[in-house]
Amino acid sequence: LVESKAHDADALRALNFKKELGALTGFVRYLKKENKNTGDLFDHPAVAALRAVREAKGLTSTTKPLWEQQLGLVESKAHDADALRDLNIEKDLGALTGFVRVLKKANKKEDDLFDHPAVAALRAVREAKGLAQ
Repeated sequence: LVESKAHDADALRALNFKKELGALTGFVRYLKKENKNTGDLFDHPAVAALRAVREAKGLTSTTKPLWEQQLGLVESKAHDADALRDLNIEKDLGALTGFVRVLKKANKKEDDLFDHPAVAALRAVREAKGLAQ
């Protein structure tokens, strides 16, 4: 089905993942589970077909992860303490906060993380809000 529409981006966009591609999606999920090195699957026809549909729908993961986008937000406001104070740590920086939490859990020596950009960004926001420890 996907290969028959490969030449037509509009037709690919119109495909429904659950209704029309459910079995293919399940198969790719199975392939990825069985093959730990998912890079080996990049050229697999089923994986390539789903990737083509995702690209046509604009769902490819070529964008930065949310925590990186939020880091960019903090960095863009770094020169303005008022703008940093206005950021809501939970709403505006939730993914960044979660990422830092994972970093700290993985690295027992928090001193090693002091200069990490994500840690420094959250510290800057906390300091601007008067919440520094």
